[in-house]
Order: sequence, then C-alpha cells, then structure tokens
Amino acid sequence: MRRIALILATLAVTLTTGCRDNTGPSQNENPQGDIVVWYNGLSGTIDAWFPKSDSLVQICWTSGQTPNAILDLGDGDFAVLSSLDSDLRLYDSEQGGTVQASIYLPVGSNPYSAARNNDTVYITLLLTSEVAVADLTSHNVTSLWDVPANPSGIAYSNGRIFVTHGSWPETSSPGGVTVLDAATGEVLKWLDTGINTTWAKAFPGSDLVHVGATTYADDGTISIIDPVTMGIARQISTGGTPGEPIMTADGFISPNGWSGNKLLVYHESGDYDWVPTTFSATCLAYLENEIYATDFSGNCVRVLNATDFSVLDTLEAGGEGPQGIIALDR
Repeated sequence: MRRIALILATLAVTLTTGCRDNTGPSQNENPQGDIVVWYNGLSGTIDAWFPKSDSLVQICWTSGQTPNAILDLGDGDFAVLSSLDSDLRLYDSEQGGTVQASIYLPVGSNPYSAARNNDTVYITLLLTSEVAVADLTSHNVTSLWDVPANPSGIAYSNGRIFVTHGSWPETSSPGGVTVLDAATGEVLKWLDTGINTTWAKAFPGSDLVHVGATTYADDGTISIIDPVTMGIARQISTGGTPGEPIMTADGFISPNGWSGNKLLVYHESGDYDWVPTTFSATCLAYLENEIYATDFSGNCVRVLNATDFSVLDTLEAGGEGPQGIIALDR
C-alpha cells in the first residue's frame, strides 16, 4: 500500500526510519478525514493513521507515563488516561503535538479506565477504591465516590455507572460489578459476574452493558447487563480471556487479551466462535469494515478485513508496546 509519511514541524524523518522524537512534534495541522489513534504504552507516545490520505503520523502526540485507557470525546476529540502521572489528557485530533488540557487526579491513585456521558467523565481509581467524576468543561474533578476494592473497568448507560472489580491489588476481591447512580454515586446494586471482572463497555442501540471476567485459565465469560433492570440478561461462557470488545456490522469482536492468537466473535443472543489469527491482538477499533488491532509484541497495528479477518496492512508503531486504540469519526 502506498503511504505518505507526514513531516511535522520538528520532525523531518521518513516513515521507513520512523518519526521518533523524545519531545514529540510541535503543533501542526493534521490531515482531514476519519482517524485511528493508538497509544504506545511503553513509550508514552500516541500515533495517528489517516486512511483517507493514506498517511501515518508516528509520535503525533505524547502522553503521560504508562497510559492505559483511550476515550472518544466526540467531534474528533479524544483523551488518554495515565496511571503513573495520574491525569487525563485531552487532545484535538486536528492538531498534532498539542495537549488541549489536563485533568489531574489524586497522586498514586492509579487511574485505570474511563467512561463518558456528555461533558462528564467517570474514572476508576484502582489503588484508592474510588470513582472520580470529572468535568470536561472546567477540567476539574467534581466528586470522588467510594466503591469496593479493585475498581477496574467502567461504563455509562441509562443514567447509571457500571464499575467492574478485578483481582488486584486486593486478591480476596470476589469480582463482580457495582452499579451506581450517575448523578449521586449512590450504590444501587451489586452483580456477581465472576472473579476478576476487568472491563465494561456499553454499546449504542440497546444500551446493554458488556463486562468480561477471567482468571487467565481459559475460563473467560462475558456478562450482558440490562441497564434498566440492572440484571444480567445473559452470561456467555466463552473460555479464553476475552478483552474489551468492539461492535461491527456483524456483531461483537473481542481480542484474546494476552493469551493467544485468536479473536472472539459473539452476539448478545449468546452465540460465539473463536477465530484464529497469526498474532496476538490486545485492543481493537473498527472503521469502515476494517478492524484495527494493536499487536503489543510486534510494535505495530494490524489492519484486518472485518468479514474474513484477513490481514490487509501493517502499520508500524512509533513507539514500544501499542495498546489502546480508537477510531474517530470526523
């Protein structure tokens, strides 16, 4: 595939050598069209792929130390959560090299995951057993809500917050999901979804919330929660270690986390199938019938056909350990 290596203000290195720069690029206008963005977890850098112009910008932005979540804020904006720097950094995908604003979280809290509802972001704080409520307009934390140990994944749906609980650092945690009122933080219900329930994601349409649990012993399950009744509508015993899924035209696709070369294809009806791959995908994004899969050990992003999962292209990461990835509709 033909590819243009963009030259930013302080970067004049072609794509074949990699646009690496410890300080990152200075402010520059990015190409138009939809964009796929991912962070490199071991390098604290963020790359961008522009399919319309066939352009890859490596180290388009820098992140905080140990980024571990990426969030679509709408209108081409996105945010990256940093566990060691304890902040949420906001970016405009139109402008390379620029951090628009930062929301500072309690030092040492290890922010883990984030979910958005309009101008409010809810963030799990793994080491302090709290959920931080942050305002995207003022860039301030407005509330801290106490939750049980090991708050990990988080999702918003129907005026409620769904917080999952993993097995670290408190190893005796039973796992499960805490349901909170999104306005007050009041605990509404506890759902038993299994030990080490690590991620949660809500999807448009039905607004059902999917959560995943596994002990990494080929025993993965996906629980589908009705946000209105706050009950488990279905639990699918998939095996493997299904990671946070994406929704495609044909259903839902989940990576196998860190445990093998395959993808999980499933439906809310309970049907599922494992599809073998030639690499281990850690995180996924979907754009125009293509799946973008981060390959942590390969330091690249694989572009897959969403129908037959064949590899169409490989995008070289501009740093080490590509992980979280999203597609932004601009």
